[in-house]
Amino acid sequence: MLDELILTELLVQSTRFGIDMNGFKIMKAYDLSSIDVLLLDDHKFTLSYMREILRILGVREIRVAENVDSAIKMSASFKPDIIFYDIEMPGKNGIELIKQIRDGGSEWDPRIPIITFTSFTEQNRVHALRDAGSSHYLSSKCLLKNGTHHR
Repeated sequence: MLDELILTELLVQSTRFGIDMNGFKIMKAYDLSSIDVLLLDDHKFTLSYMREILRILGVREIRVAENVDSAIKMSASFKPDIIFYDIEMPGKNGIELIKQIRDGGSEWDPRIPIITFTSFTEQNRVHALRDAGSSHYLSSKCLLKNGTHHR
């Protein structure tokens, strides 16, 4: 079972999707059963809790990649409706991924929603993400436990 202290902020935000703090559906605000998602992060813990949240929300298919190159290779066989990714990863970083997708350097639709999920909140980084083509930015600063960032 995932640590509720770590997931509190994410699950609170999920109430608009009809999920309460215990993961029980309290209403059906959105039907996500036809949505496919790609999660891109090199941290197994992050992949694990993001996958669990999306599963609770009823997402149809969730695939994961641990680096940009494997994600781009996946574009030939998997067409997600949305991509969640971290900025800092070994090899190419998330901004390079956004630019590659937006410039048509993958088999995904260049207009696909790409959601940045990262602990970096500095204004210059957020602006760089926006300028590169990130659709939205989610801070993972909620992943604080005992004053230490969990990675």
